Amino acid sequence: MDADELLARYADELLARYAADELLGQYAAGERDFYAVDLSDAHLSNADLSDIDLSGSNLSHIQLYGVKLDRANLGNANLRNANLYGVQFDSANLNNADLREVELRDVNFTYANLSEADFSYARLVNTDFEGADLSCADFHHANLNGANLSEVDLSCANFSFANLKGANLTNAIQGFNETTLSSDRTRIDLRNADLSYADLSNADLSYADLSNANLRDAILVGTNLSNALLDGAAVEGTILAYLQQSSDAVNPLEIWGKSRSANQDLVKQIATFKAGYQWQESEDRPHKRHVQRRLPRRSSPKAPTATASPPPEPDSVLADFVEEIQIPPKNDPPSPPPPPPPVPPTPQDRSPDHSLVWEGLTFRSLGEVEVAKALDRANLLFFPQSVARLDCGGRRISDPQPGFVACYRLPGSPNCVRWGLLMVDSVGDDKLDLLFEEQERELNYERGGIRIYRFSYSRCLNNPDDVVREFVDLLKLQC
Repeated sequence: MDADELLARYADELLARYAADELLGQYAAGERDFYAVDLSDAHLSNADLSDIDLSGSNLSHIQLYGVKLDRANLGNANLRNANLYGVQFDSANLNNADLREVELRDVNFTYANLSEADFSYARLVNTDFEGADLSCADFHHANLNGANLSEVDLSCANFSFANLKGANLTNAIQGFNETTLSSDRTRIDLRNADLSYADLSNADLSYADLSNANLRDAILVGTNLSNALLDGAAVEGTILAYLQQSSDAVNPLEIWGKSRSANQDLVKQIATFKAGYQWQESEDRPHKRHVQRRLPRRSSPKAPTATASPPPEPDSVLADFVEEIQIPPKNDPPSPPPPPPPVPPTPQDRSPDHSLVWEGLTFRSLGEVEVAKALDRANLLFFPQSVARLDCGGRRISDPQPGFVACYRLPGSPNCVRWGLLMVDSVGDDKLDLLFEEQERELNYERGGIRIYRFSYSRCLNNPDDVVREFVDLLKLQC
């Protein structure tokens, strides 16, 4: 990055800071109408902007920490690539807002109007959407792991390829309003969505497209899936009814007769699909043992002939299918999903004790070692992997690995120094796919007034001296 680019970047930061301060001043004076303002790249922390009108505004790349936007109007606003931490949007209007690739953490959208909003490729982990209007909203490829979508309006929403693992969609509905009536799409699009371990109790997913969706271990008690498309859906382990278990052994065929679930049509539909699928597999690849074992118990399969045998009846595979249905005790919640296996350390970056040592200093990766060498060559004072104590909204936390805290003394001004925090991304973060834990740590430092300078792992490993030179140039531009 040359001097002109650095100056342009610094000028943009000053303009964003001035625009944010100007908005806060006018809001404090009673102004609420800020239609179509430009707050791109602005930083706002712990501000109460309830009932503000930011409709049509440019809020791209904005960073909001703990901001309250209850009942705010952000219709048609551009929030693309925004970073929102602890923001409250209770009953806010975000109709047709652009939230593509947005980063959310502990955000509240309860009872908000998000109809036709674009959340594609957004990170919405554990976000609260309870009671929100998501009609015709676009969530394709979004990460909604563990999100609360209870009682939301899902009419014609698009969740194709979305991650809804462990999400709560209880009592989700399909409403009828001007948005849905004027839309060309009528089905809820859940193609290829991951709904494993999701709670879909009493949700209205009638006519939904669940083709190739992952419904393993999902709760489908009372779920309305009439006329839903389930081609290729994975349904192993789905919970279709809560039954009172007894100490006596229960015949799987008796479970079907005693089930009080409203999903009998769904079970038959899945059984029909599985029967046809198993027949096709057995005809195409009769040598597969596991396919033959899943077929109904009958005589040994004969050698294939020119005349294809008819597919088995759905009832003939029903006994095998119901064995896959989990029957937990009544009112006993399902077991939580198993934790993901630990990711082993990269061999070329980790020693047996998961650390690297240079000049008596411990580092997490080779990229950090190379940056330490470059800082040493630049004769800079730096503290690697020191422990920090931070105040985060009234709670104290300790961070044992804040990166490189470095000091630069301005030439000709011996008493003027600049401090900064140089962060080296993890090995897998070259595409800016940062872990939430790392982002949360970075936000804590930003709230504490310490500027963060983050560099990619590959660049720190291959061009550490260039990284340090750019870091020093950025420190020179600090106010």
